[in-house]
Amino acid sequence: MVKANKPKILVVGSHPNSSFSMTNFTRDNFAVLTELESSFDLIFFTPLKVFSRITPQLLPKKYSVNIDKFAIFAPFLAIFLMFKQVQIVHVLDQSDSIYRLFIRSKCRFVVTVHDIFALQAASGHLPEIVKSKSGIAFARLIELGLRKSDLALAISHTTEKDLKERFGELSSRVIHNFVREVNFELTKFDKSDSSNTFLIVMSSNWRKDRIASLRVWTKLLSIPEFQSSDLTVVGNQLTNDELFLIPERFISRIHVRGNLTSIEIAELYRKSIAVINISKYEGFGLQIIEANLNGKICIYGGSAALREIGGHLNVNWDEIKADIKTSNLSDRILSYDKRVSAYEAVIRNFSAQQYVRKIYVAYSSILSLLEE
Repeated sequence: MVKANKPKILVVGSHPNSSFSMTNFTRDNFAVLTELESSFDLIFFTPLKVFSRITPQLLPKKYSVNIDKFAIFAPFLAIFLMFKQVQIVHVLDQSDSIYRLFIRSKCRFVVTVHDIFALQAASGHLPEIVKSKSGIAFARLIELGLRKSDLALAISHTTEKDLKERFGELSSRVIHNFVREVNFELTKFDKSDSSNTFLIVMSSNWRKDRIASLRVWTKLLSIPEFQSSDLTVVGNQLTNDELFLIPERFISRIHVRGNLTSIEIAELYRKSIAVINISKYEGFGLQIIEANLNGKICIYGGSAALREIGGHLNVNWDEIKADIKTSNLSDRILSYDKRVSAYEAVIRNFSAQQYVRKIYVAYSSILSLLEE
């Protein structure tokens, strides 16, 4: 039954020039949250490319994007909310919690939090990461916006734990990331043999540990079943530090690919032996989900979020690296039954239906507080 006078909820997506993962997260949320339109009057906003379109070469992208968001879109949002009675504003990226500082209406503010590593780095809790003065100031504004929020939706228990340690009494709940059914059409779970190639999907940046991922591949070459395997890396070219650690005789077996479409990356997943994902700072573990969805096991390690998402159906490198030759690793990676179990777990635990249902509960809980 369609409700009369449905509560108005404004969902704010990321800027079009944001990261690939965040623009995809916005697109997918806008698509699946329409299922709630029988209960809520949903409004979808994203900042427009204004300054960043006019002056793409004059400033670094992050500065022109921030001008679009906080000098143009945020004041517009504040004015819109003064004249439009909206009960909830839901921001899909924690870096946009700064919008909360512009809002003077009495609406409730919800923010999806993917991770808080930038905040931890700005306060010196990640000593290997040096933030600029502007980066520290920006992180403090994000933190202030989060502290003024009414509810934080953490995409993993790992992220919620970090939130509670930093923000104390900030109201939060866990709503895991999800896989849209349309993505199933891009997958083709295939029982046939894979190519003789492992796969790494990551760039070399401070959040990742691509050097450790490359080192895992070189260790796997000591297992008879994988001695002749190649490696495909989706991301930027290998750095000098990465090349230095790889024995020269293996360099020709590494193939770097960049600027690929989602369909092309899915094809690489399907053709791989397995996926390697060792990372320092992760809020979720999307590569694990993508690997399993394409019928492959992920060898993961490092981040607590990867342990949460990967679980026992994938391979925790930190648990086996001391003695990989006795870990029965080839069976754990290649077993068809194990790959099917991992695939089914993704469908079961990270469906869009579950995500939408949990978002409904989150919105309803806030609206009930408004009625008290």
